[in-house]
Formats: sequence, C-alpha cells, structure tokens
Amino acid sequence: MELLRFFKVKFAFIGCIIVPCFMFINIKQGTSIEPKITLFIIPFFVGGIAGFLIGNMKDKLLKLNADLELLVKQRTAELQQVHVEVKKLRGLLPLCSFCKKIRDDTRFWEQADVTLSICPDCMKEHYPEEYKAMQLKKGR
Repeated sequence: MELLRFFKVKFAFIGCIIVPCFMFINIKQGTSIEPKITLFIIPFFVGGIAGFLIGNMKDKLLKLNADLELLVKQRTAELQQVHVEVKKLRGLLPLCSFCKKIRDDTRFWEQADVTLSICPDCMKEHYPEEYKAMQLKKGR
C-alpha cells in the first residue's frame, strides 16, 4: 500500500513542477505577458491535482493488474485439476450394464464379448486360500 501512495505523491510532485515550467517556457517565447509569480500559482495547483489524479489512476491499474494475475493463477489451477480428472476418465471403459456393449472413442456402442475375472494380485489379497490352491494346481 505504501507503493501506491508513493505513486500519487510522485505524480503530484511532477505535475507541480512540469505544468508551471511549460507555462514559463510559453511566456518566454514571445508572449506579451510578463512572468509573475502569481501566474504560476494556478498552474502549480492544477499540475499537482492532475499529477495526483494520474497517480491515482496508476494505482488503480496496478491493483487491477494484481487482481487479474490472481484470477489467472486460480483459473490455471482449476484447469490443471480438470485436466488431471480428464486423464483419469480416459482410462475408463464405458460398458452397458444390461447388454454389455462397449462405447468406443467415437461415441458408438459396439457389441463385445465381456467376461469378468480377478487379477492374480487381487486374488491373492481377497481370496488367499483359492490363490494357494490355484498355485499348487499350476505346480508353483
């Protein structure tokens, strides 16, 4: 927040210096107006106010930029999470529970011969006695 206040003061200070200087240059270039200190008071304040307003706008733009950066980071994290979920779903095989047709990548359902079985690891974990009997039968 200190940085934002700094911009307002900096631009106000620059405005207080630049506007009267431009006016002084215009007076020196041949106008009939004689340079007087009272001619610089109004430009001094106008320059200060203009500089302050420019600094304030810059503050708002910096805050808006920071908010947008945060929004982009949040959105990127959401998209990465969705990407992970999509990758998981790609490994699934859609199977109709009634007719046992399988859906392919083009969204068509094809008849397939489906059988259910148990892999050796799950057999060993969930049915250890049957697994041992099966191994003895195979001669291992």
